[in-house]
Amino acid sequence: MAGNFGCLREERIVMTINDSGSAAVTQPPITWVDVARRLSILEPTDPLWKSKPTDLLRVDVDWLSATFYVTDLNSKDAVLSWLAEIFPSRVNSGQHLLLDGPGTSSRLAIDFEEIEQHSARPRISLGNIEGKVSFESGNFLNASRAVPLIACHSVKGGTGRTTTAIALATLLAKRTVKPILVVDADLEAPGLSYLFRASRTEALVSLEDVVALAHAEGDIDYPQTVAWTANLLQGHRLGELVILPLRRMLGELASSAIRAEHLTSEKRPFALADLLEKIAITIGCGAVVIDVRAGLVPIAAQLVLDPSVSRVFVTSLAGQSLEATEGLIAFVAREMRKSQVSASPPLLVVNRIPGILRDLGQDEGILAPVLEQIERSLLAEYTQEAAPDEAVLDNAVELNPLFVAKLGEVSDLQTPSSRWEGFSSQLASSGFIQRLEPQIEAWLDLVFEGKDQISPALPPSQRNLPIASMLEGS
Repeated sequence: MAGNFGCLREERIVMTINDSGSAAVTQPPITWVDVARRLSILEPTDPLWKSKPTDLLRVDVDWLSATFYVTDLNSKDAVLSWLAEIFPSRVNSGQHLLLDGPGTSSRLAIDFEEIEQHSARPRISLGNIEGKVSFESGNFLNASRAVPLIACHSVKGGTGRTTTAIALATLLAKRTVKPILVVDADLEAPGLSYLFRASRTEALVSLEDVVALAHAEGDIDYPQTVAWTANLLQGHRLGELVILPLRRMLGELASSAIRAEHLTSEKRPFALADLLEKIAITIGCGAVVIDVRAGLVPIAAQLVLDPSVSRVFVTSLAGQSLEATEGLIAFVAREMRKSQVSASPPLLVVNRIPGILRDLGQDEGILAPVLEQIERSLLAEYTQEAAPDEAVLDNAVELNPLFVAKLGEVSDLQTPSSRWEGFSSQLASSGFIQRLEPQIEAWLDLVFEGKDQISPALPPSQRNLPIASMLEGS
């Protein structure tokens, strides 16, 4: 592709003859997957997005056809003209898109279907190229949740994401003087669940159970699932935290066929977050921290795209990790713009910064261009020119679109304990929490803005007690 937001190259696949007499491809081919991807990454600030026909609602792309759904079939010519701008020289008489592939994969049929426009919320992206792209303007509500939900995410493993999630939950317990629900949603490397299992002989309930039971219950408020889960979670308290592991049988690596994304619907696009919030409220937790699987996968996408979920992105200084994190934040910012919602600024935690780089100040040089690009993607809609008497940036998000915390290597955590008690002691003595806390206080103030941080049910005499002491008496 020619750039992230430009049209596809006009050239068809180009081949040259090398010295051995065989053909070599010098331009990347374009397949139906590239068509789906190109349509899905259209940026709302891009002229191509702004010029799309008003009757165009969505498109479904697969290996057989690209079906465009419009409110009026008379707009077919307008859609085809717009399509020709995106894919120059590839719209063949309005019947096919010309592709680069063998046999039947060398073209993609273009179909149209007339449907009525409705006010339901557009389908959220689940972070994969599945060929279903919505062009409808979003009407997601910037709903405020009763308790904060925080998703800790990373694109690559080994960045210290789980450690960061546990440290954050510990700080939240200190701030709220309530237990914190910590959820392991890492489908491939559930480190939090392994720590929990080493301290408890058996898990009574898991995220896998919660999702499967909620799916079977059907009621969008899941009252039976919430009550059942809340009762069993009373046995999952470890100090100030309540742990919801990924699954009860960690030795069984196969995942359930019922997944969190199966709970979503037009009426409830962020069902998993809604469900976890209800469970947290029922058991009296002050917040929910979710340790999310690395990579842009459906369970992660539906959490980081929820405007009412606070987002923590964890990375190291490794080039691949920084580049992938930059791409992830750009994806989230673009999808938020498509849905026409605003969300609180994310927190970027940069872990494991080598001491020598910090001493020489080289960490700043590595981070600066990345942070500049991230802020540019977060503020893409504010790049238009302002009048001389207008404020260029006039709200909190625009003035501070990103919070950053930087933490060096911690030798005490290089070989973490496999048991919860041991790991908690290591975390407390390592200084990790003490270094993290002052760097994220301002961000936490935004997370809790408008929320009661201290439970009115707690008598004043208990509000300053260690949370572990409170739990022992429960």
